Amino acid sequence: MSELAWRIENACIAAWPTRRECLIDGWLVRRSGGPVRRSNSANPTRDASWSEGVIARVEPLYRELGLDPLFRTPEIANGMDSALARRGYAIEGETLTLLGALEAAAADPRVQLAAEPSAAWVDAKSRFTPNFVPPAFLESVTAIGAPKRLASIAVDGEIVAEAYGVLTHDLLVIEAVATDPAHRQRGLAHACITTLMHWAEAAGAEATCLQVEATNASAVALYRKLGYGETVYRYHYRRAPRP
Repeated sequence: MSELAWRIENACIAAWPTRRECLIDGWLVRRSGGPVRRSNSANPTRDASWSEGVIARVEPLYRELGLDPLFRTPEIANGMDSALARRGYAIEGETLTLLGALEAAAADPRVQLAAEPSAAWVDAKSRFTPNFVPPAFLESVTAIGAPKRLASIAVDGEIVAEAYGVLTHDLLVIEAVATDPAHRQRGLAHACITTLMHWAEAAGAEATCLQVEATNASAVALYRKLGYGETVYRYHYRRAPRP
């Protein structure tokens, strides 16, 4: 399980790259700006040090950009969690990492796939997602080195549902699933994801994974219905107290 968990962890990191990152004692320190925690947090690798000195070295890198120091602590590598707690770092963003199969995934004819984000795709993401920052998102998505596809469904010429998928480490990573509130409960997100599954299976993917906040009950229910039946590991963030 540990080998699979790390394979998924590395795939998910690769599916959301950042424009600023560096390694400090086995911690991948990511600083892209914007509200996305994954790309603005310190993430442990397999070689991560659990010395509390790492915290002191990481904190200034975030503060110089006006960001709160933020550590991501997955169950597979959470040796820093107690040290962060002692320093007053608060828990937030409890997240599930789910694994699913690709067997017999069907493409939906309503779904359009593209290799790069269009202006319409980004505009739709802006409408669907609070606090969305298009420049940071575009920098991340266009920096993905692995094969990717952006899925969308349009109604009357306007995109109403979308997601993207990245094929890396023989896994399809699903990201950025969103639906126009006026078009929810119609299976549109389901169609986007199954179409991405169909594309990835044809391209050689062995399985699919994604990460979803544990409190997002509707999203978790959707993903379970799509076959993401295994919770491989959980993680949460630890945010520094404000000075």
